[in-house]
Amino acid sequence: MTKINPECPFDKESFDFFVAHNFYNSVCNSEPWQKEGKVSPYLNYLLNNNSLTIDFELLDPRVFEKVISQPLQELFETVVNHLPLDEINHLSNQMVVSNFFKEGRPVSYYEQALIFVGKKESFLNPQFYLCITEQGLDFGFRINKLKDFQKLFPSLEDKTSQLFIYNFRKNFFYLLSAYKESLYYNNFGDLEYFLNPRLKFRVFEHPQMMLDYFFNVSLSNQEVLQLTFQKLSQKIAHRFIGFYPLVLLATQEDPMPAIINFINKPLAELSQNIRVEVEILKKWIRAINRKKQAILQGPPGTGKTYLAKQLGKHLIGGGDGFMELVQFHPAYCYEDFIQGIRPQANEHGQLDYPVVLGRFLEFCKKAESCEDTCVLIIDEINRANLSSVFGELMYLLEYRDEKIPLAGSNELFGIPENVRIIGTMNTADRSIALVDHALRRRFAFIELRPNYEILRRYHEREATDFPVDGLIATLQRVNQVIDDPDYELGISFFMLPDLADQIEDVWRMEIEPYLEEYFFDQRDKLEPFRWEAIAQTILP
Repeated sequence: MTKINPECPFDKESFDFFVAHNFYNSVCNSEPWQKEGKVSPYLNYLLNNNSLTIDFELLDPRVFEKVISQPLQELFETVVNHLPLDEINHLSNQMVVSNFFKEGRPVSYYEQALIFVGKKESFLNPQFYLCITEQGLDFGFRINKLKDFQKLFPSLEDKTSQLFIYNFRKNFFYLLSAYKESLYYNNFGDLEYFLNPRLKFRVFEHPQMMLDYFFNVSLSNQEVLQLTFQKLSQKIAHRFIGFYPLVLLATQEDPMPAIINFINKPLAELSQNIRVEVEILKKWIRAINRKKQAILQGPPGTGKTYLAKQLGKHLIGGGDGFMELVQFHPAYCYEDFIQGIRPQANEHGQLDYPVVLGRFLEFCKKAESCEDTCVLIIDEINRANLSSVFGELMYLLEYRDEKIPLAGSNELFGIPENVRIIGTMNTADRSIALVDHALRRRFAFIELRPNYEILRRYHEREATDFPVDGLIATLQRVNQVIDDPDYELGISFFMLPDLADQIEDVWRMEIEPYLEEYFFDQRDKLEPFRWEAIAQTILP
């Protein structure tokens, strides 16, 4: 049989196995025909009269190995490789696949096929689990409770689950606050998902009746079969990482410092990478998540596009989201961005005029299939006629939870909740009109200024041995004379590993033409910044 999705580790047979297995045991388990490996007349009657389609060939142990055991093993190993196990040092790895066969024949087991990432020493330790059933895949975090096993293990104490429940209830609202303050909770941590009905936490139902405490995420078999091996393993590992603070709740007397450090780590790494203080980053990302769209604005050379990409990667956060970039220009129009009629030759050599999706609608269509944040970067956003390009989007940017009919097709369209838009705007471009107030109301605007510390750290990291102090002093003098934050000189011109060899050409061919344009009627202010005048300061 050809697989539905060749890139998925499982196939329809993987889930149909459980249908056949459970049906076989429920109907045939006590029948004498089982000993001879035959199907009972009663079961034949059910099959013939009720049109049941159950493939009992799946109950061959070799088929089980092919459609369940082997794919699970490969998925388990890949998921483990995605986990930062050097940091998640509370856990070790193991895999348990239930034996559904005895002497080559199906037998009934309570547990389905499971894999665990957890301590082998005790079943009471916190565990990440993955379970396959006829409905699909279940995975998440769990802690076994001792009371159901105390007759077998009277000397064991149930300290882990007790500590977990105590810490969870004590710190629940603090945890929510901490995740939101970290501005990474949508993707990295899953406390936001605690309020999502798709995530089931059995503690709050009837804990005295449960065998264990667990957080569970379910993927239906239809959802699983649509995913590639890579996407499926990343999705599971991503949720496991998000559940890691729950491991800390179960293993530490005072877990909050470690949890705060864990959920803030990606923000700290981003801060180190782009040399922007964590507190400033928090404000930026909070603004992006609040408005769901923002524009990085500043003069040339301030690294707007680079920062937009770094912020986009952070917002995606290792989830199943993605990032794309589009650059606007004066000829960019509604048909390019939203949708429009595009002439296409048909099979008869004649022209058809279908309505074709534009770049943004294609992006949103892809984003609908993702659970996590998807980021569209619009470079040079103010170079196009935005009112014309955006069209109905001007309304939808402000009312994200609504849908309206599109002009070209009359189909209802709304921006998916997980979509974020980051634009970049060069404030020194004289050829563009000012952004109108309607657009400004819909975007958060983040102002960027030349950050000389980034320049200094770049040359330290690259070990260029370039004497940046003189260059920084010169740039500061230039920007004082310019005296307009929209036109200041940025530092990205000078982030070159061989700057010592390139500096004169950069200054003469890029910096001086820019200054000549700015000081076109004030030549006396330009002369002190010719290369001949500043060379000794930059290269002493």
